[in-house]
Amino acid sequence: MGAELAIMIASAINFGILRWKFGRGRYFDVVLDVLCLITLSVLFGGTLGGMTIAMGAGAMISFYLLVSQPKFNFSFPKISWFKVFIWILAILTIATWTMVLVHFI
Repeated sequence: MGAELAIMIASAINFGILRWKFGRGRYFDVVLDVLCLITLSVLFGGTLGGMTIAMGAGAMISFYLLVSQPKFNFSFPKISWFKVFIWILAILTIATWTMVLVHFI
């Protein structure tokens, strides 16, 4: 029960930080954060303990990127919430099916 609660809290923190960053126009920060979370989920996925570690580490990465805003030399064009949602959904779907295929092969 404790691991599930930790995953829920880390997910809520991640979502809140991502929403705040996206609202402030820090799009590359959001993309970097989501890619780190997906990478950690793929690396530590498969067990409840591994997912707890991945979500906790993802929350720490989100907080670190929030506090120390990275400086990048390029800017993203204006992106709508719908397009970002579709891209994140597509990436998560691909990552999920990749994990399913790897599990069964």
